Amino acid sequence: PPFGTTDLSESMRNYCDEYGFAKEMVLPFLHKATKFAPKGEIALIFNTKVLTNTSGTYQNFRKWLFNDCYVEKVFNFSILRNANENFGGQLFGDATGPISIVFYQKEQPGKPLDKITYYAPKTFIKTNVIDGLNIDFTDLKYLPRGECQKPNTKIWKIAMWGGMSDWELINRVSEKFKTSIGDFLENNKTEYHFGSGLHSPTEKQLKENKTFTPSKVINLRKVQRFYTLKSAVKPSQKVYRSINQNIFKPPYLIIKEGQKNKEFCASWIDYKSFHTGAFSISSIDEKNNFILKLWCSLINSAFAKYYLSLTSASWGIERERVQSNETLTLPMPTNIDKKVILKLEQEFDKLIKLIQDDFGKTKPVESAINKIILQDLFLFSDSDKWTIDDLINNSIDLFESKEKSIALHPVLQNQITEYAEIITSELNDFLDGQDLFVNATVYNINRFTPLMMIKLSHEKVKKDVSTSNEYIDKELKKLDEHLWEEKSNSIYFRKKLNYKTDDDIYIIRPNQRRFWSKSMAVEDAQELILEILNED
Repeated sequence: PPFGTTDLSESMRNYCDEYGFAKEMVLPFLHKATKFAPKGEIALIFNTKVLTNTSGTYQNFRKWLFNDCYVEKVFNFSILRNANENFGGQLFGDATGPISIVFYQKEQPGKPLDKITYYAPKTFIKTNVIDGLNIDFTDLKYLPRGECQKPNTKIWKIAMWGGMSDWELINRVSEKFKTSIGDFLENNKTEYHFGSGLHSPTEKQLKENKTFTPSKVINLRKVQRFYTLKSAVKPSQKVYRSINQNIFKPPYLIIKEGQKNKEFCASWIDYKSFHTGAFSISSIDEKNNFILKLWCSLINSAFAKYYLSLTSASWGIERERVQSNETLTLPMPTNIDKKVILKLEQEFDKLIKLIQDDFGKTKPVESAINKIILQDLFLFSDSDKWTIDDLINNSIDLFESKEKSIALHPVLQNQITEYAEIITSELNDFLDGQDLFVNATVYNINRFTPLMMIKLSHEKVKKDVSTSNEYIDKELKKLDEHLWEEKSNSIYFRKKLNYKTDDDIYIIRPNQRRFWSKSMAVEDAQELILEILNED
């Protein structure tokens, strides 16, 4: 049957039943294709949620696809969801769903590779050089086949926005902090009330009078991060189904599924009120109020935005929201030092007071709370914090702000110097004890020049980063024209360029901030170290 058909053939139905696949066209068709071409190579388009959905149906399918078949490569084109109509000559103008393409075959090759090639472009652009989808070196990953074969793996979503450094960081955090918010609630059910907010009653509940009508309800649109003022409460005459009203016992926590100004949102409520939709948590004993403050701080932190954006099955795939059950997967520190508890609680209470007094200047206190979460609770290193900040400020902002993203802005001179300092520090740590140092030279590049370059030199004496007066803008403009390769209509690959001569290495990247971040400096250093080791 053609794509979109809901009337499946009997054989398709049998396959769905046998393997537990969803009764929608894409899964049985992907599966049945191996019968149509048992010896051939297959390339099929499917909805990206096949890679990210956590339900048993999709996990069963991924188990079959990546274990019983041989997958060579996957293209994730979810970025093209709702692309502009005039983009790429209207090639992708009608795309409203997240689309991916898988290249696979039923039989294993003679020499199977231990990696699966994964392309996940993060932007499409229109310039005087190209008009279409841009796939650059940061969009190409080689994922461990063994990990991809795990039905419950998160690697497809993590590698969609991040890289292997993000994969490693998420794994380290999950190994170190094994208790999630959800786990903690389940293990301490007698200490907390929790559940979804108010919902409309069913006809049966109306007949059985299992309803109640609160006089006032919080307008969810007015819920703010950290604390929501009483002015958000509005009169109500609506009838709702009866639920455990203890989840609204103040103080309690509201956890929104949607975002507030592109940020995840949890709000501390210290007055009697009700709300719809969002998830609610209250503590039975006020001695546990600090845990609510901890969760509120954690969900509003940079780490939560990083973690949930990379692990949520639907965020950035089908819609920009995270379901409450996914928010509750956030790992949480336990056995917290009393000094840290006191510091966090003091900053939290200070922030609530500022919001209540409508003081306005809350950002410094929010930053202090975020610092406690990252530094004192999770004990992240500087490199870890760079990884978190750069993914939020570059990859996620690129998705949210598109062509207006700061990630696409020209590189600042202090940023390129910072990049040079980090990459030389990483390389010199590797070369420690060998009487050889890596020194960096940066160049004053015009902000409109498409490429940026630095030079790394191996020398006997360690030096500070130097700035060359050499004018190289014209050469970089010429070089840029040759770094683009059109693979098909409106799909372009941008080549990566490291140029080596004797004792010098020239690193040339697009003149965009996302390519010259602190975390990119660490990643580039690791890549160069690996090349050195392989040469030896």
